[in-house]
Amino acid sequence: GAASDRTRCELLVALADAESRAGDDMAAKATYLRAAELARVAELPELLGRAAAGYGGRFLWVRAATDVQLVPLLEDALTALGDTDSILRVQLLSRLACALCDEPSRARRERVWEQAVQAARRLGDPATLAYVLDAGIAATEGPHKVKESLAQAGEVVSLATRIGDRERAFAGYEHAFWCSWQLGDRDRRAAAHASLTRVAQELQQPAQLWLATATQAALALSEGRLDEAEVLSERAGNLGGRAQSWNATATRKLQLFVLRRERGQLEGFEQAVRDFPHEFPSPLVHRCVLAYMCVRLDATAEATAVVEELVGRDLSSWHVDSEWLFSITLLAEAGAMLGDGEHAASLYDVLLPYGTLNAVAPIEAALGSTGRALGLLATVLGRFADASRHYNEALRMNTSMGARPWVAHTEHDYARMLVARGEPRDRERALELARSSLGRYRSLRMDSFATEATQLERALAAAGQSVSRNVSPTRHS
Repeated sequence: GAASDRTRCELLVALADAESRAGDDMAAKATYLRAAELARVAELPELLGRAAAGYGGRFLWVRAATDVQLVPLLEDALTALGDTDSILRVQLLSRLACALCDEPSRARRERVWEQAVQAARRLGDPATLAYVLDAGIAATEGPHKVKESLAQAGEVVSLATRIGDRERAFAGYEHAFWCSWQLGDRDRRAAAHASLTRVAQELQQPAQLWLATATQAALALSEGRLDEAEVLSERAGNLGGRAQSWNATATRKLQLFVLRRERGQLEGFEQAVRDFPHEFPSPLVHRCVLAYMCVRLDATAEATAVVEELVGRDLSSWHVDSEWLFSITLLAEAGAMLGDGEHAASLYDVLLPYGTLNAVAPIEAALGSTGRALGLLATVLGRFADASRHYNEALRMNTSMGARPWVAHTEHDYARMLVARGEPRDRERALELARSSLGRYRSLRMDSFATEATQLERALAAAGQSVSRNVSPTRHS
């Protein structure tokens, strides 16, 4: 009624915050936009800033993706506020750095985040510092700085615990979960997961409940509990459908790809990949999923075109973010299956610095040790000693992380490498690995891969019988 523009705008911001916490993401966005427009017309810069800071949603890592309004709204609010240090300006800069994660280059978002963290440290407010560190992990993370990100996650948890901010503590635990997984620290991953699950239950907000359930699905996928993973992924999709609309769709889509990959059921999934690139977490993830899918479905020409397009870029600096290592690992597998030595050499060089890490894609899934992909590429290149070293690292990592499907995949690929190398005693070791992978595939009901392992095992067994018949008893003894 007769309320002032300021009062009306404050009420709209409060309503939007309540809608966001209640899990109605689209309603919250619409209300924040109404508040922003009113604040812009009424020349209320602080309220414009609060509306812009809230518009992104419950998590600071939200990127612009298909939301064309997010970045301009944040930039408008920053312009209206001016350059004077303030908590709100730090929040807007932090949000903007994360929103820019879809840009191919990291330069702008790193520059924006650096402004935010310097201002936060000048202000000396622990809540603001926790906020900016949370955003900074998402805005600047990549495999080259995973240890730094893990340390920042610990600082976020410490600050959030001190000031009693459970939402920020949840964010710190979630960052720690994925960083620990990437580094191969199973115990630390388990501790972080237990903490984020506990805090999500305490908060009872749909956004955190969705994310906690999505991480459970990712763990189940990695450990080969495929039926459970399917149930959890669907449950997460239902929880996040309203609370984190686009993010929930993207997470569900990539988890479904990994699930169908492990079950050998990619056929019929092509349209969902080709026609809906915006439903994947990043452009690079989408192209790498498409390349892999095309190879597995014998669409060789299309797969080759996608791989050539990507390898033609400077992949060491293109779309390097939290999803990058997952994407490049998947691309390396596709490139290795195509058998092109030139492409394999390029991908090997890009991936080699991260050969001791796990390929994870927060919040969706993991592809086990990157050592396996390096082993595949080294095999194509005929670098069998390197391939053996990479496969042994992958077996160690995947076993220690409880990643049973990835142990099986590594054993199967290692066996195929030994067959290609053909040195004395390679057949015996290859047969041992093939039989082990076959047993694992069968126990996990990964029937498509079990069929491939059966063919390899039979071929090796038959070759061994042939050798035995052709060797004299004296020489054999």
